[in-house]
Amino acid sequence: MWTFDLPSFGATAAPAAGDLPAPALLTTDHPVLSDSTPHHHPRPNVSISLVVVAIWAAGSTVCAAVVIIRLIRFERILRYATAAPEQTHRQAQEVASQIGLRASPPVLFLPGQVCPMLFSVFAHARILLPCSLWDRLSAAQQSRLLAHELAHLRRGDHWVRLLELIATVAYWWNPFLWWSRRELHAAEEACCDAWVAWAFPTDPDQYASALLEAIEFTSRPSMPALASGIGHFRTLKRRLIMIQQGRSMRTLGSMGTAVVAALALVLPLSVKMTQAQQTASPPTRGIIPASTRPAATRPTQGELERRVRAQLNRLLPALQFDAVGFADVIDFLRDVSGSNIQVNWSALAVAGVDRETPISAHLRNVPFANALDVILGSAGDGRARLTYTIQGGTIIISAADVTNVLLATYDVRPILAGKPDYGPKLLAQIVNTVDPPSWQDHGGNKGMIKLEDGELFVAQTFENQRAVSTLLARLRDEKK
Repeated sequence: MWTFDLPSFGATAAPAAGDLPAPALLTTDHPVLSDSTPHHHPRPNVSISLVVVAIWAAGSTVCAAVVIIRLIRFERILRYATAAPEQTHRQAQEVASQIGLRASPPVLFLPGQVCPMLFSVFAHARILLPCSLWDRLSAAQQSRLLAHELAHLRRGDHWVRLLELIATVAYWWNPFLWWSRRELHAAEEACCDAWVAWAFPTDPDQYASALLEAIEFTSRPSMPALASGIGHFRTLKRRLIMIQQGRSMRTLGSMGTAVVAALALVLPLSVKMTQAQQTASPPTRGIIPASTRPAATRPTQGELERRVRAQLNRLLPALQFDAVGFADVIDFLRDVSGSNIQVNWSALAVAGVDRETPISAHLRNVPFANALDVILGSAGDGRARLTYTIQGGTIIISAADVTNVLLATYDVRPILAGKPDYGPKLLAQIVNTVDPPSWQDHGGNKGMIKLEDGELFVAQTFENQRAVSTLLARLRDEKK
């Protein structure tokens, strides 16, 4: 039999009251939780600034990786580059000397539809040209295209590209950076246009046609970082007008200088401004910010052309000129008609007409258009045939007999409205109606035409530009 000795709790004698120690007071720094008290798990203390810095660093890393990948891919394309012929190197050296450079960088030809550019990794600059485009240009156009790329080097734009790259990686999140990049590129291209016009003061149409040919060849130019090209279609209209009128500047000017300064100063300060805005008070209700106010509606090109045609139909009471200089007569016509009149003096010089050519005419109560035809006939004096065309709100006078082409842009959005597929038909109608043998599509050597975002870019002789303008005006009236 198994036996166990179990303690008997009930039999134990209770200690005397005097033998018990005094109860101690239990204290704690934490609250005592009961079963009914909800349990809260501790949350990690993450700083908002730490999250912002992490996002900033991740975005900068992605931007840097994209730039590096694109540069690696472009370096692979450069493996197929070939050195330009000796004749092209001599041509580049002559142009470099003409714009103030001691020597021209190496000139390389690339296959495919690439954009002409100055590509520089730090101080190692190279001019890259698409060989297919080069063969399509005349010698004069080639020299002017080289001058444009060499102007980027002369101005030091390759160093600006490096600053731009650093700013983009650091401040990719700032919309002001992307605006600055766009404005800076536009200012640089305008300055390079001015360098070309300064180096080749005669016959600006050669450069304008080369520029249109190059941009049309690349359609939508895409370049790697650290490269300076020839610009985009969106700024082509403004550049062509400035080239024709000779109003470009070889320096950045106030806008370009402000943009460069902003890249160095405003972008770093924008971080502090963002932090300060977090504690700023909300805007007062009822006040409309200036940025959200509706802007004034700008007249379309069709409306501007209709205004000019209305001015041309206006009667002039009396005109009397006796051997008055041609330039003074044009100034008088500007004053009495209120029209914006520009003269292509370089084309007129080829035709033997200058600012001092005497004009004699006696007219009364005739439309402005008829008076202008008489005055242009007097200026030509049987030696040359002068004519005019309408571009937007401007009357441009040139020589019809000069074979140089004129670059013009036309707003055809009213014609294309409601007809999304009418663009190719419009191009075919123009090419088949206005001097068909002159267009390159028909084997000619003058006419080029391009439709981009509702704007029509046309390279043609002055007489044909006038016919194109008249045709488009008729199509707009029929649209109504």
